[in-house]
Amino acid sequence: MKKILMLTLMASLAAFASVQAFDVYNLANSFTPSDPTNPIGVWSFGRSTDLTGNTFVLNTAYQDNWGGTPGGTSIWWSEVPPAYPGYPGNWPLFWHNFADGANYFQTGVDRAGVNGVVRWTAPSEGLVNIDISFTQAPGYGSVGVVILLDQVDSADPNAWIIFNATSPNSFTWTGHHVKADDVFDLVITAPPGSQNTMVNAIFTLYAIGEPGAPEENNIPEPTPPAPDVDPDPYDPTILMWSLNRDMDGKTLATGGDGPDTPIWKYGYAYDYASFAVMDGINLEYDKPLFYPTVEAFVWPHIGKNNTLFTDGVGVPSGWHTMHGSTVNPNVWTAIRWVAPPAIAKDAVRVEINTVAPHGAAVSTMVLVKNGKYVASVEGFTTAQSLMVEKSVVAGDTFDLLKQGGSNMGFEYIVTAMDPTCLSQETYLPTDLNEDCYINLEDFALFAQDWLKCNDPLDPACTDVP
Repeated sequence: MKKILMLTLMASLAAFASVQAFDVYNLANSFTPSDPTNPIGVWSFGRSTDLTGNTFVLNTAYQDNWGGTPGGTSIWWSEVPPAYPGYPGNWPLFWHNFADGANYFQTGVDRAGVNGVVRWTAPSEGLVNIDISFTQAPGYGSVGVVILLDQVDSADPNAWIIFNATSPNSFTWTGHHVKADDVFDLVITAPPGSQNTMVNAIFTLYAIGEPGAPEENNIPEPTPPAPDVDPDPYDPTILMWSLNRDMDGKTLATGGDGPDTPIWKYGYAYDYASFAVMDGINLEYDKPLFYPTVEAFVWPHIGKNNTLFTDGVGVPSGWHTMHGSTVNPNVWTAIRWVAPPAIAKDAVRVEINTVAPHGAAVSTMVLVKNGKYVASVEGFTTAQSLMVEKSVVAGDTFDLLKQGGSNMGFEYIVTAMDPTCLSQETYLPTDLNEDCYINLEDFALFAQDWLKCNDPLDPACTDVP
């Protein structure tokens, strides 16, 4: 009998040791609804004015009744501005119904443009499974639902969209690697008028390496920095600047993060030498749109695809997009790179890669240095590339100008380098094709005109112009 008990105990211990280590955070029951403090554990309830993840504000106003039933429902409100007598705050609001254990977000109403947000913050590093569903309450219109992921330790500072749909809908994601303080936002958007949506959210967090933990399914960096390159665009020793890496959509229209000399600027122009900074911004869920507020148009504009996916017009994740003016064809969309004060080299390679404009629209792009024409690609409808090498000193500007009403996805890369023949534009007299080499190609150019002349006073000339 003792032997049987001992074997049973050993089997139980072995089974216990093999159980996976995980924590389940169920929005329906993993917080204390009667606690007025916010955030509550891993959950926060609040609002945002855009869908980029960086305008989240907690809803701190609290009330434990709804419709005069104390203890029946816990409600978190926007604390300012108060709107209705007897209520502590305004919309949007999050509420927990004790009768059915469900959680609801009510948004819209009189605060159009202010979104409701449920935020889950990772308490520790691990692998997380996500299971989220949204169910529209009867009698209410459909709302937009967006799930954002903000990886706090990522080299790319964007809040990435991992789900975008309308309610009702659901989303499941297995095995995402998170670090402590990584944030997931469940954002509920609504037009004016009361909108009510039930939110169910379960986050299961596994310790890495524990039995039963899911296989890692992490998001790759969409635009990783090049090897051995300092990601700070204001380091004077830097050798490469990438618009898609350096400008993340959280910077202002003046460009870049540096306090004194921005490397990148968004802009528009009426000619090669009339660059003007765009001073308007509209933060949409998938891209921040920069546009000029002068005159009677918001075109042209420049944005960035902040989703994890190629968008509907073919712009890859992490790339910028520029759209020409559909109102004024004489306006060029512009991106400017400014040589920093202590540039490490005396020349740069400027490289532009594009994806095709959508539809059959024709685009033209021109590269301008200090307001003077350098190179162009005229009237294209397919993906194009443009690369030049030019000498450079601090303060020199290179503008990429785009004309045409179509949408063009692009990457803009500037690499510092030692001067070359191409960048100095100094050629030997016999370098007839100006490729910096004296070879048979130059001899062929010489040979094709052998014995020709163009003297109009000499009747023996064979090729008089």
